[in-house]
Amino acid sequence: MEVSETGVAGGIVQMMGILGLIVVFVSQTRINTANYYLGAANLKSFGERVIRIKMPNVAWVLVSSLIIFLLMLLPIVKYILLALAWQGVLVTAWVAIALTHILITRSGAQEHGMLPDSHFGRFNNSGLIAWTAATVIGVVMLQLGALNPELAGVGATWGPILTALSAAGIYALLWKNTGTKTALLPVGETAAKM
Repeated sequence: MEVSETGVAGGIVQMMGILGLIVVFVSQTRINTANYYLGAANLKSFGERVIRIKMPNVAWVLVSSLIIFLLMLLPIVKYILLALAWQGVLVTAWVAIALTHILITRSGAQEHGMLPDSHFGRFNNSGLIAWTAATVIGVVMLQLGALNPELAGVGATWGPILTALSAAGIYALLWKNTGTKTALLPVGETAAKM
């Protein structure tokens, strides 16, 4: 049996019979009800805080239902798979940068993990530049199939590898060639921020 959302549900029903059908129905109803409630609650919060529209809860549920219905008309699975692939590129680049930072700073004085956020700068420029550049490289590699279908396999195979290598390489070069070797703020700046 194919491992997919419907394949797993079908396998449970085949294996457990009517009890499996009840398990699938209850679990999916519970998950979808929670998602539906959170979607309507978040839309209400967004509408009231950002757009400044006050409506009763029922109206927000109806608006979210309309949005959900319109999204169901789109080929959303295709977009979700693309979004997950792009998210994979983001995470791959971030992990490569984190591992590179750990390897580079392993022998030196470590930043204490229990320090509050106020002791750190808002951005680590080396990390941000490396993350952005590696993400662009990875997304371009993933999109090679859209430019030429024959290159889809090349992009899917080499995209994650080039993302990780470029993120690590760019971060290591920037870290080595900049004066900032830590994300910690000098003591005076920390006190000034508080």
